[in-house]
Amino acid sequence: MPGGAKHEIIPSQHRNNSVLHQNKYNQGVTPEIRQSDRQLHWWYRAREQGADDLLPEWIYDK
Repeated sequence: MPGGAKHEIIPSQHRNNSVLHQNKYNQGVTPEIRQSDRQLHWWYRAREQGADDLLPEWIYDK
């Protein structure tokens, strides 16, 4: 996942490597990824609050 703590390269190759994170603020996370994460968060939040029973047509595509 972009921005995750786990890396697949050696830390010494990662530190201060300007090629990896050209934008130090978002590290490759696009607006689409942020939107998808928000939607997934609220989908799970709705399920935690009982939306499965109350509004199943909002939770599951039919």
